[in-house]
Amino acid sequence: MVVLFSGVERPDMDAKEYGRASARMREIVASTPGFISFNTYSSADGEELVVARFDSLEAVEAWRNHPEHVATQEKDRSTWSQEYWAQTSESVREYHWTRGEGYESELREMFKARSEIQPSSSARQATE
Repeated sequence: MVVLFSGVERPDMDAKEYGRASARMREIVASTPGFISFNTYSSADGEELVVARFDSLEAVEAWRNHPEHVATQEKDRSTWSQEYWAQTSESVREYHWTRGEGYESELREMFKARSEIQPSSSARQATE
């Protein structure tokens, strides 16, 4: 499962408060059983895109419905964001090609290795 997220911040938002909340959300997502990876990307015009990967829809729902995440989403709508969008999609096909090595179809370990956030020990234990 892949979750894409992007938003536009309010000009009057408290960046320090938002940064603390964002750091906490990263801790929580890393502890979610079924979490694989989390990466952010920025475009030339300043738009940021978050790509989060999970093993299953149940893992996405666990993250989405975590009480602290729900409270932070409410705070985001009232205080930090002008707008945001999110998409949750199931991967239909995945592969990775490398010169001299060919194709690889199991990408979970590659995504984990390249993630900005590593799953916490509790999340790893729940999926092993």
